[in-house]
Amino acid sequence: MENTLTSLSLAEKIKQVKKLGKTPSFNYLTQIEGVEGLVAYKGPLANVIERLTANMRSGLSYVGAKNIRELWEKAKFIRVSPSGFKENHAHDILLISKYGSY
Repeated sequence: MENTLTSLSLAEKIKQVKKLGKTPSFNYLTQIEGVEGLVAYKGPLANVIERLTANMRSGLSYVGAKNIRELWEKAKFIRVSPSGFKENHAHDILLISKYGSY
């Protein structure tokens, strides 16, 4: 299938195939990314975007990048052991905030 036929749910994929009249490969219909569902309203999207961009700026600062292109040029992938992963997170303290990814 062409890259123009991308979607997340089986229902969307079937709709696209019917619309374009193409016969997809078996894998196209069986490999679904993510789930389809509803999430209760949690407030304005601006708050989510604000937090997302703050996290992105933080990540850029770790490698000294000013933009995404510099991030691609400067970033290095490293392997972190399970004990190193644990050590890099908050430990031996009582977390009192409900925010964060711990």
